[in-house]
Amino acid sequence: YGVEGLDVSDSGEFLFVAHKWAIAAFRLDLPEMEPASPAQGPPLQNFFVRALDDERALFGGDAPLVLYDMAAGMIVARAHLPDGEEILRSAHFAVFPDGSAVAVADPSGVDDPSDSGTLRVLSLPDLAAQHVWESPEGIWAAKLAFSRDGSRLFALTYEHLYVLDARTGTVAMSFVVGPRPGLSVANPVALSRDGRFLAYAAWSGVLIVDVERG
Repeated sequence: YGVEGLDVSDSGEFLFVAHKWAIAAFRLDLPEMEPASPAQGPPLQNFFVRALDDERALFGGDAPLVLYDMAAGMIVARAHLPDGEEILRSAHFAVFPDGSAVAVADPSGVDDPSDSGTLRVLSLPDLAAQHVWESPEGIWAAKLAFSRDGSRLFALTYEHLYVLDARTGTVAMSFVVGPRPGLSVANPVALSRDGRFLAYAAWSGVLIVDVERG
């Protein structure tokens, strides 16, 4: 009860779990799926988990983005601004394919749609903010995804899909895909291997966007 996110390490040996009240890791190569490290609290209200390797995973959602190290059995980094101030909420995030950084959507628009949302790029493994991009339309991006080569970042909002240069934040193209009632950070999103089709789930069903044709 309360499990909201799962991801398996590339080796298939470990399962990282984002629980409503804690984060944990389990070994999958043992009959009883024994815990690989102690669960960590306090309540984090996580939605997402992304395994980086067999020892580390990112956890985020309606909570600070954190890096959990299974070998150390603890959280080893928290998302923060250059002045050291912790970024309190992480909403959705996507890891650069080369593992060098993570893009994080600022969820300010959830509480106040008039707020100007931002996309932050945090370096790994320290989760320090390196760049801040103003949201193209001043609205919180509900979902993020990278192309396989890491050159493009897809930012899906409630009404638009933006294709950004992944290193500069410059908008390469955009088009209307909504409004789509029911789109939220909890909905899954997937990008085809060639980067042409973006599929995402909303209350109305699975929707597929042809990025090339708009």
